[in-house]
Amino acid sequence: AAPLHTAHSKPTLTLTLPTQAYQQALQNARKGGGQAATQAVRRLKMQESEALSILNLKKPEASTEAIAQRFDHLYKVNDPAEGGSFYLQSKVFRAKECLEFHMKEAVKEASKSAKQQQKGGPTDGGAP
Repeated sequence: AAPLHTAHSKPTLTLTLPTQAYQQALQNARKGGGQAATQAVRRLKMQESEALSILNLKKPEASTEAIAQRFDHLYKVNDPAEGGSFYLQSKVFRAKECLEFHMKEAVKEASKSAKQQQKGGPTDGGAP
């Protein structure tokens, strides 16, 4: 509730709105809003297509071994101690991180689909 002000009173600062916003954020997180937060973070990170391009890979050949091999090579050749670029080295590192994340997500999704098929349920989250 907002504080009441009269002509003779000084305005007061209350923390009601920030507290309400915090409580709403907690409720959203408990209701699955954490997934929305994950999506927001993903938007700020590197896209999978950019990561593939940086490591010079195509999606079908992007195995764990291929990613590691390209990462090792590009990380070493961009070592600032050897005259390389810290910026490029950082991009290579983020590309590896991004692709590893997407691979883990794909494994989770495949596992989830397999479990649902074993149960005889839908594999697309229940959509008709």
